[in-house]
Amino acid sequence: MLAIAELCHRFLSISTDITRKIINVGAGMWVLGILWLFDSWQIGIIPFASFIGINYLLYRDRLIKAMDSDESSPGTVYFAISVTLSFML
Repeated sequence: MLAIAELCHRFLSISTDITRKIINVGAGMWVLGILWLFDSWQIGIIPFASFIGINYLLYRDRLIKAMDSDESSPGTVYFAISVTLSFML
C-alpha cells in the first residue's frame, strides 16, 4: 500500500493529503483482515504494533513523501498507536 501511494504521489502528482488518507483508510481496513487471520489478539496485534516503530522511522527520515511531507505531524505514528490500543481493548 505504501509503495502504491508513493508511486501515485511521484508519477501522478496526487497530493500528500490524498495519499496519506488512502494509506490510513487502507491500514484501518486491515483490522478486519487481522481478525480473520489470527485466532488470538495477542498474535494479531503484532502487525499493528510493529508499524508504530516503522511509521516513526518513516516520519523521522521522511522516506515516503506520499505519507509524510516536510510540514506534516507524526499523525501516522499516533494512528498506529491508537489502532494498536483499540485492538488490545
